[in-house]
Amino acid sequence: MTTSTSSCNQKVKEAVDNTLPGLTLALAFEVGIIDALLQSDVAVTSKDIGHVKKLKPRYVTEILNCLVCAEMVDVEKTDETIKYFIPKENRCVFQIGNIPFVGLISSAAVRFHDMISRIHQDGPCGLPYGDNP
Repeated sequence: MTTSTSSCNQKVKEAVDNTLPGLTLALAFEVGIIDALLQSDVAVTSKDIGHVKKLKPRYVTEILNCLVCAEMVDVEKTDETIKYFIPKENRCVFQIGNIPFVGLISSAAVRFHDMISRIHQDGPCGLPYGDNP
């Protein structure tokens, strides 16, 4: 089955467009940002999350802003503060059972450079299962 050029172009664009939000989502899961949002009944600041999870607020803000742009997290803005939240009706989406493959994103990122060397003819053979994070 041959895909049309425009369809192929759209698929490539979607893959590229979703890569950063996907990596950011995986990062947010790994460091506990999603957990902090799910545990809170009210919107919270990046500083609040940083304090609870022992994270640097600057990076928490950058991660949350990416997830807001990807429409995965919502934001409340006032003149003084920016607060983030996951609406109650969307929280079920972020339960680990509903997105079991988010760990594959970080796993693939860890192996990226190792895989490049293994693809070349003169590279090492395979990736030992014992090396899996």
